[in-house]
Amino acid sequence: MSSTPTDNIWQRDEIESPCIKICLMHPAARLCMGCYRTGAEIAAWSRYSPAQRRTIMDDLPARAIQVDKTPMKRKGGRARAISREADRLTDSEIAPETRRKNPNLRTDT
Repeated sequence: MSSTPTDNIWQRDEIESPCIKICLMHPAARLCMGCYRTGAEIAAWSRYSPAQRRTIMDDLPARAIQVDKTPMKRKGGRARAISREADRLTDSEIAPETRRKNPNLRTDT
C-alpha cells in the first residue's frame, strides 16, 4: 500500500513537557505541584517555541526547591469539622460517645 500526502497529518512529534499528571496548584507559590509551572505557562505551553519551553524547563529545579520550602496550610479536614461543630454546641449538647472519641473538644461551659 502506498502512502498519501495526508498520512503524515496524524504523525507528529509530541511537545516536550514536564507534566507528570499531578495537577495541583500550590496556594502560596501559585505553581503546579507536579511540574512546577505557573498556570499561565501551562495554558500557553503548546504555543511556546521549543526554545521558550527549554528555558522554562531549565528553571523548574529552582522552582521545585521554592515550592518544597513553602508550607501548604491545610484548610480543614475531619478534625476541623469536629472543632467547628463543638464551637456551636454547649457542653450539655455533646453526646457522651462524641466526648469519648474526641476528648480534646473545647466547648463553652
